[in-house]
Amino acid sequence: MKVFLEKFIGGVKDDTPGKLKGHDPVKRQVAALYNLLAELYGTDKLVLKAGKLDALKLMRSDILEERVLALQRLVFEDPTYDKLPEPEVIPAILEEIEEEIADNIARRTVEDQLEKKLVKSFSSATRSTLKKSKCRCSMKTLGRKTPLP
Repeated sequence: MKVFLEKFIGGVKDDTPGKLKGHDPVKRQVAALYNLLAELYGTDKLVLKAGKLDALKLMRSDILEERVLALQRLVFEDPTYDKLPEPEVIPAILEEIEEEIADNIARRTVEDQLEKKLVKSFSSATRSTLKKSKCRCSMKTLGRKTPLP
């Protein structure tokens, strides 16, 4: 899967336009965000999501601004992002993207915790109901009108 993802989104190449030569940390940050999204959604879902948001070509681009634009579309789930960001504002955009991803992770964590509590609550309620039903059936079978202590 990792090989597929690297092939799909492409590696960060050194032959970028001159104005982006000093952005190596930014390129690494963008690559790290793509890897994080792939871990969060899974490679298949990320590709499907990118297809729906018209971000596939942008993800594979060698141009940093296009890759950032694809990240915006993916993370904010908005295909109307269409203006390439200026190199000066890319760090601020990446910070917004990181905050949104952090919110999504926190939301997912809370949802998982609530789901576990609900399952636990339902299973204990189900066990209690099942126990009462068995007791009633036993009483009917034995002909008793009051349960045994």
